[in-house]
Amino acid sequence: MAKRTKQPAQAGQDWSAPAAELLAELPADRDGLLAAAVAAVVEIDAAVMRGDGAAAEQAGDRYEAIIWKLNGGTNFGCMADDEAAGHVIERHCAAVPGEVPLWGQRGQFLAVAGDVRALVEYEAGYGGPLNAHFQFHAIDLDRPFISATGYRSHFDTVRGCMTVDEAARGIMAAMLAEKKRPVLIEASYRDRLADDPLPGWLAGLEPPARREPVTVTIPPGFVLVDVVLPAHKAFIARRWAADAAGRDIVRNGDELQHRQS
Repeated sequence: MAKRTKQPAQAGQDWSAPAAELLAELPADRDGLLAAAVAAVVEIDAAVMRGDGAAAEQAGDRYEAIIWKLNGGTNFGCMADDEAAGHVIERHCAAVPGEVPLWGQRGQFLAVAGDVRALVEYEAGYGGPLNAHFQFHAIDLDRPFISATGYRSHFDTVRGCMTVDEAARGIMAAMLAEKKRPVLIEASYRDRLADDPLPGWLAGLEPPARREPVTVTIPPGFVLVDVVLPAHKAFIARRWAADAAGRDIVRNGDELQHRQS
C-alpha cells in the first residue's frame, strides 16, 4: 500500500500545507490535537487491516495535518528535537512496550521467525505514517540471526490486511531465506551487545535470552583452561567457580586461600 504522490503546489502555495478543509476539521487546542492524532492512528490501522488504501491515505493525511498544525502551521523543524511536534505526537500515540503496535504507531515487540527471535522496533518511516521503518535486534547472541552484527534496519510500506508483527515476521523470514547458510553474530558484536541490557518487558522471556559474550574476562593471576571431567566432579567444579566469583582469591604457595569479599 504505497502512499500516493501529492500534486505540485500552485504558485505562491505552501507545498507542504494540508488542504484547507482538512485543517478546518481539526481542534484548535493542544489536547484536542493529541486526541485527534490517536484517533487518526486507529483509523490508519483499521483501513490497512481491511485493505482500504483510500481510507488509509485520508487518515494518514489527517495525522500529518495534525503535526503541521501543532507545529505552528509549518512542517519545518517538526522533527528537530524531542520536543518538536512530530516527536511529541509520536510519543503520545506510542504503543505500550511489548505490545504489538498498530500501523502508524511507534512501538517495540517480540517477533519470532523459525528459531530466530528479535526485538523489533517499529515506527513510521520517512514520508508519513503509511511508510514503515523496522529495526531488528538479536535476542540470542549465540544463535543465527538475519545479520552478522546482531542488528538489521528495514524500510518498507504498510502491508494491507496484515498486522505489524505479521509483517515483521514475514520480513525476517524473507531475509533468512536469502541466506545460503545460517549467519552467526560476529564475536566483536556479541561482546558489545552482551553489555546492552534488553528492555524490562522481556525479563520473563522463556527460554531466557542468551546474552553471553564470546570473550571471557580472566582475573589477574588466573588462566582459562578447557577440561573434561566426570559428571559428579564437573558439578563440584561449577559450584567452586560460582563460589569463587563472589570472593577474593589469593594464591599462597601451592594453596588457594579464600577471603570473603
